[in-house]
Formats: sequence, structure tokens, C-alpha cells
Amino acid sequence: MRKLFLILLSALLAFGVAGCRRRGGAASTNGGATLSGDSHASNPNSSGTENADGTGEPPVEETADQKDARALFDKGNELYRNDRDKEAVEAFKQAVTLDQEFAEAYLKLGLAYAASGQADEAKESYQKAVDAYKKLVKREPKNADAQFNMGMAYYKLGKPDEAVKAYKQAVKLEPDDGDMHYELGLAEMKLAQYQEAVNDLQKATELDPDNFRAGEALDKAKDGLQRLQEARKHYEEQMKKQDTGNKNKNQNGNTNSNTNSTPAPATSPRPNIKGV
Repeated sequence: MRKLFLILLSALLAFGVAGCRRRGGAASTNGGATLSGDSHASNPNSSGTENADGTGEPPVEETADQKDARALFDKGNELYRNDRDKEAVEAFKQAVTLDQEFAEAYLKLGLAYAASGQADEAKESYQKAVDAYKKLVKREPKNADAQFNMGMAYYKLGKPDEAVKAYKQAVKLEPDDGDMHYELGLAEMKLAQYQEAVNDLQKATELDPDNFRAGEALDKAKDGLQRLQEARKHYEEQMKKQDTGNKNKNQNGNTNSNTNSTPAPATSPRPNIKGV
């Protein structure tokens, strides 16, 4: 019966939604992305608002290479938004060559590779983005944008469990960001965590009533939750039937055993035959 439940759960997972959009937010079904923090014009490896200790100190001044990398990154963004993906790849590649810790550029490079049909190169770039973001959030634990974008990189690597962890950190830091709740909800749906997804997607629609994608995803999450509850109910009913059947079988077996164990009549003593 456990196998039956796992089959049902696997079927539910097939209904999880995911993706990525090119203009606005981080994950929908259009194949692109606008990452959190794209508009920051300061050090590309900093939130631009505070140091790791949260003191609000100005960020470290950019080097010449970092400034050039930022310019190439901005160029890549423009090309990517206009569906000139191969040209965007070249711009982002030059950016990460100049600044090998430019996390956001690695992530955008991965997205541009994916849009160009270069899956292996995209995967490699996503992993480099994760590695760079890990360093960044270690330096700046309150950088919600970095946590959020790291979640996207994990998601693109097919690791929704790690994505959920990162997205949750981002939401904890920015609880009123509707996009973050939306992306967290999508990742939770991928894991069939439908109750959690309903909660986050509901929050996303409350924070941004015009986000129709969040509304659509919320409906899917509610449907998934209902299917999951029905599957659990069916599984529990089947288990009860199985337990009842086993009990009846055991009782019948005990009755038959008692019937078969009736003592046989005692044999007569050996007769005392004369002459033997």
C-alpha cells in the first residue's frame, strides 16, 4: 500500500509548476528572468546598502575591472531582454572574466545559455552562480537579493529543496516582497509542499493583487493540496481495509486451529492375548 501512495504522490508532483520569465520576476513559463537586484548600480558583488555586520557602512569601492564588468553586465541584460541571447552570452562571459566573483552575471549567463539551447553550459554557469552567492551571503548575511538569486540558481540546477531554503531566507529578510513569496511558492509546489505553497502564493497575491501569475499558481497549489489530501485519505482507507482483512484472516485462522486441535479418542490398551 505504501507503494500505491508513492505512485499517487509522484503523479501529483507532475502538476508542479516552474519556469522563468524574461521580463519581471524570476520564474515563470516564458524562459527568461529579471533577477532581484538587477537595478543595483554599486559593487556587483554587494547589496550596496550595508556591510556584513549590518552597520550600513558604504560598500567597498569598485575596481576598474569591476566597473567594466558591470558595464558589460548591463549590456548583456539589454541584449537578453531583446531576445539577442547569443550576443548576451558573450557580454556576460566577458563580465565574469573581468570579475570572477560576479554572482549575478554567472546566473544571467546561465539563463542566456539556456535560452540559446546550451544546456550543459547553462548548468555549469548556474553552479558557478551558486558558489559565488554562497560567498556573498557569507559576507552579507542580510542581503535578501543574494539569497533570492541563489535560490533561483539552485532551482535552475534542479534542486528545489535547496532553492526553498534560500528563498525562505530571502522572505525572512524581506517579508513584504511579493515576488519572493511567489518564487518560494513555485519551488514548494515542485516539492509537493502544497500547504506551504498555498500560504506563500496567497501572501504574494495579497502583496501584489495585479500579479495574475501568482493567482494562477495559487489555484494550482490549491488543486494540488486537494489531490494530495484525497490521495492520503484513499491511502489511509486502503490501509484500514488491509488491517481489517488481516485481523479477520487471523481470527479465522485461530478458529480453524482450535477446531483442528480437538484431541483424538484414546486408543484401547493392548489386549492380553493368550499364548503370545
